[in-house]
Amino acid sequence: MRINKNIKKSLILTIGLVAGGLYTSTHNIYAAEREVVRAETLNVRKGPSIEESKIESLNKGTVVEILEKNNGWNKIKVAENEGWIHADYTSNEKGKVTANKLNVRKGESIEEEKIDSLSKGTDVEILEVKDNWFKITSEDKKIGWVSEEYILTETQAKQLEKEASVAKKATSQNNNKVESNNDENNNKEVQSTPQNNNTKEDETITSNNNNGRSMTVNASAYSGHTITATGTTPKWGTIAVDPSVIPYGTKVYIPKFDRVFIAEDCGGAIKGNKIDIFMNSEAECNSFGRQNIEIQILG
Repeated sequence: MRINKNIKKSLILTIGLVAGGLYTSTHNIYAAEREVVRAETLNVRKGPSIEESKIESLNKGTVVEILEKNNGWNKIKVAENEGWIHADYTSNEKGKVTANKLNVRKGESIEEEKIDSLSKGTDVEILEVKDNWFKITSEDKKIGWVSEEYILTETQAKQLEKEASVAKKATSQNNNKVESNNDENNNKEVQSTPQNNNTKEDETITSNNNNGRSMTVNASAYSGHTITATGTTPKWGTIAVDPSVIPYGTKVYIPKFDRVFIAEDCGGAIKGNKIDIFMNSEAECNSFGRQNIEIQILG
């Protein structure tokens, strides 16, 4: 599964619910720890004490980023506001390795020394987040840094499952509409030209068909993955998207390649107007690099 850089940052925000702790000047600043709310609901308070006023509440499963710790309380960011939650009601975010082999490094850079490697499907616990890197611990209790691109977090997995269910339902509804339209058109004569007979929409389209909504996107390329976020096998014609911008199953015409692509994958770094194009080799990906291109959303 494509676990990219920009979908993959489910961050950690916890909340104050029980038991106190008075705010003092003796507290520690922590760098980007991520945790998940485990209580059904968790109160976020204005300060690190149950006596402080409640400013919000979080639902179970919310991922939060911890900014500061103080006497059993964690300071988090919620939307544009900051607040405090009790530390007893959150735990570290968990995830699974999606690459066939993932290097674990001493620091958050590919220049850092390799200290271990993890196989696909290995369970990890995310301790910190820095740029596009996760500090993790795995089953052997070793601690190191891995690229977030190749970790599917527990929160993301649940979101993908939900989105896939919605996409499946939408596809089923569309198929029913197509069958209905086919029934209506059974008695109509359909004419085709040799040019139309030789054209497959899944492969290429002509300028007569590219009437969709235009967007400028920042495009990158990837290869070598065995399964997409929607459960298909990636191929030339697959793109990874931010499903909140381009829903799964959307046909996307890319004039640069004069081809229709299908949005059926995602990635942690694919946020907003970004796409990742599946290519057949790493050499093709390196040649393509990263560039701004025009696309057309066909629906």
